[in-house]
Amino acid sequence: MHDIVEPNEEAADYPMESPRTEPDHCIDPPTAGVARSGPRVWFRDIGESKEPVGDQAWMDPGQSEFLRELAAQMARGVVQASQRSIGYEDGKNMRDFLDLAELDFIERGLEERLWGEELKRYLRGDALRFWLYLRRTGEPLTDWEQLRQRFCEQFCNITLERMKVMIAKNVWRGDHHAYSARFADIVAQGVTVAPDMLVGYYLANLPGEILREITRGGTRTFADWRDAAAALAAMATPWKDLCENHHRFRRDLEDATRRWAKGGREPDLVRRDFLDLAELDFIERGLEERLWGEELKRYLRGDALRFWLYLRRTGEPLTDWEQLRQRFCEQFCNITLERMKVMIAKNVWRGDHHAYSARFADIVAQGVTVAPDMLVGYYLANLPGEILREITRGGTRRFADWRDAAAALAAMATPWKDLCENHHRFRRDLEDATRRWAKGGREPDLV
Repeated sequence: MHDIVEPNEEAADYPMESPRTEPDHCIDPPTAGVARSGPRVWFRDIGESKEPVGDQAWMDPGQSEFLRELAAQMARGVVQASQRSIGYEDGKNMRDFLDLAELDFIERGLEERLWGEELKRYLRGDALRFWLYLRRTGEPLTDWEQLRQRFCEQFCNITLERMKVMIAKNVWRGDHHAYSARFADIVAQGVTVAPDMLVGYYLANLPGEILREITRGGTRTFADWRDAAAALAAMATPWKDLCENHHRFRRDLEDATRRWAKGGREPDLVRRDFLDLAELDFIERGLEERLWGEELKRYLRGDALRFWLYLRRTGEPLTDWEQLRQRFCEQFCNITLERMKVMIAKNVWRGDHHAYSARFADIVAQGVTVAPDMLVGYYLANLPGEILREITRGGTRRFADWRDAAAALAAMATPWKDLCENHHRFRRDLEDATRRWAKGGREPDLV
C-alpha cells in the first residue's frame, strides 16, 4: 500500500482473475479492540508547508517516501485533503482497506453513491485492474455494498483447507463469547461453505457434555452456525446453577458413604425377597390366595412373627394378601434415608439407562418417603456431566419426579448415538486437515 500507480490503458484489457486465496495473499481481519492496519498519518506545520509524520517504529522507507509524495500531491491539489490518509491498495489487505476507505469517504462528506467511483483513486495493481473490469462489465459502482462484496469475494477469502486448520485451533476454553467470535472471524475470511457444514465445524470443538445439551442429545438441529451459537449462549447461566446443585447431592452421597463405612453394615434386600419367595411357594403348593396370609405365620420368627400376631389381634384382614404384604413392607422393608444414600451412591452409571433406573427404583421402593425434588437430585447425582447437560438442557429443564428424569434419560439414547458419530466425523476432518497442513503448509494466524 505504498506506491502511487495511475490507471493505464493496459489495465482495460485485464481479464477477470480467480480469487486470490493463496496463503501469502491473505491478511486476516483485525480482532475486536485492535487498531486497523492502515498507516497512521498526521501532519505538522514546518515553516510554510505541512510534512507528514508517521510512526517510525514500524514505517519502512517506502512508506515514508509514499507519504511525502502524497503530501506533495495534496499540496498541488491533485488529491483532496482529508483528515485520514489510507494509502493505496493492491488487493493484499482488502478487508482492512475497505473499512478505512468507508471512514475516509464519510469524513470527507461524500455521498455513498459516489464511493464506488472514488475508490479507484486508492487502488493499484490487481485491485485497480479488477475495478476497471467491473466498470467495463457494467457492475453498478453506485451500490457500495455490492461493490464491497465483489472485492471481498475476489481478494479477501481464504481456502477451505486453511479454514479447517484455523477452526481446529479454535478450541473451547469455557467462554462462549470468545469461542463464537473466533469462529465468526474465520468464517468472515473464508470461502463460502454450506450452512450445515459450518454447523458441523462449529460443534466439532465443543466438549461432549455441552454438545449433548445444546443439541438435546442429537434431537435438535440448527439452521446455521449462528443458531447453534445462540443455543450455546442461552445455556450458560442455568447450567452453572444446576452444576452447583448437582455437586451438593454428590457430596451428600459421598458423606453418607463415609459415615456408613465407619460404623454401619452393608444394606441388603432380604425381607422384600422373602415375601416374593413366599408367594412362589404358595403358588407351587396350589394354595388359594385368601389363605396365604394365614399360612405366612409358618415362615416367620422373631419380630416378624410378633408383628403377624399383632395384626391378627387388631383384626387386620389376613385374607387380603396385597394389603398384608404392604403392611409388612411398611414395617420391615423400609430402610433409613442414610442407608438409601449409601445404596444410591453405589448405583454408578455404566452406560445402560435401563439398568441404572431399575436399580434406583429398587432402592426407592425399600426406602423411607423422600421429597420428589430430593429424589430427582439423587437420581441425577451419578450421571456423567455430558448426560446431565443434555437431559436437563443445560439446567433449563426441571423434572416433577425421578421417573420423569428417567424418561428423559431413555429418550435421548438413540439420537445421541447418531450425533456422536457425526460429531466424530467432523473432528476427524479437522484433524486430517491439520496434519496435511503441518506437512506442507504454513501456520495460519488470526492477527
